[in-house]
Amino acid sequence: MNLLQKWSSTMRLVAQATPEALLLHILDSLAVARLPLPDEPMVDIGSGAGFPGLPLAALNPARSILLVESRTRRAAFLKEAVRAMKLSNVTVSPQRFESVVLPAGAFAVGRAVAPPPRFLQMVESQGVTSAVMMINDTMLQSDYRPGWAVRGEDRPPLPFSPPHVNLLCSRQE
Repeated sequence: MNLLQKWSSTMRLVAQATPEALLLHILDSLAVARLPLPDEPMVDIGSGAGFPGLPLAALNPARSILLVESRTRRAAFLKEAVRAMKLSNVTVSPQRFESVVLPAGAFAVGRAVAPPPRFLQMVESQGVTSAVMMINDTMLQSDYRPGWAVRGEDRPPLPFSPPHVNLLCSRQE
């Protein structure tokens, strides 16, 4: 948390860098693990301050995680955080998601990356067949993109307004 607070003072990685606010970001990130995630490499799209990728990497050191962040300074922060946290299972890719070569079978995670239909279109264009959308409950709808279905839903018991919802979606065969 100290590293994130230090870098946030000059880069605004998160809106509030208080210990309480950062703890909420960490808990929100870890809540993704409450879903029945695929046993495949994970790609965190638009990693920014490292949420949810860094907390999930620390929770599961056996899972390969790719953090994709197109903004150079934020990617530099992520590389420093990976080094400081000694996360050998994490790679940082400082480029746009559309340009990244993904690990075979990878599933994607996005937190406030794009509206749900656009997010699923992005991952689908890269051949991804499973994705977790971290959204707030004002974005819930019955159908997000043709050919995709919600396979799991979790509402972390955290004091966000509006409440957060994590959706595990997959392509229908």
